[in-house]
Amino acid sequence: MSTRLPEIERPRILQCELEELQTTIRDLEPDLTFDAIVGRYSLSGSKQKDKIAADLHVLLSPGGRLSIYEQVHRHAQRLAELVQLADTELQERMVAAEEMIYADQKNPLVNWDTDELQRLFEAAGFAAITVHPKEHHITRRITANQIVHWFSEGGATQPTFAW
Repeated sequence: MSTRLPEIERPRILQCELEELQTTIRDLEPDLTFDAIVGRYSLSGSKQKDKIAADLHVLLSPGGRLSIYEQVHRHAQRLAELVQLADTELQERMVAAEEMIYADQKNPLVNWDTDELQRLFEAAGFAAITVHPKEHHITRRITANQIVHWFSEGGATQPTFAW
C-alpha cells in the first residue's frame, strides 16, 4: 500500500536502541528533524539518559515538542508496606533491604526521579520543561514467579531481598 505513496511520504520503520537513534537516523537522512517526538517507558532502564536527552534535542526541529511518559520506579510502592510481619526485626530488615534496592545509584531503573530527569533535559538544551507527576494505581496479582524473582540471589550487581 505504501508503495503507491510518493517516496517522501512513505513510512519507514526503524528498529534500534534509543541510545543509537540519532546515529541510525543520521545514517539514513543526515538533515532529518522532527516537529514532535513522543515516547513511553523509553528512558527508564537506560544508563545513558543524558545522551538520549541530548540526541532527542538535536533531532527536534526548532520549536519542536517532546512528550514522554515514564514510570519513576524510585517512588514505587514498597513490598514492606504491604506486609506486616510478626517478627519486628525481620520487618526492619525487609524495610532496610528494600530501601537499599531503591537507593542503588548503579541501577538505571531507580537512580533517577522527575527532578533528575528535568535537570538532564535542561542540560541537553531543552527549555520550557513541564513535568506532570501522576500516581498510577493498579491491582496486581503476585505470582510465585514474582516472589522467586524478589527473593532470588541477585548477584553483585542486582540487590534483592535475599542479598
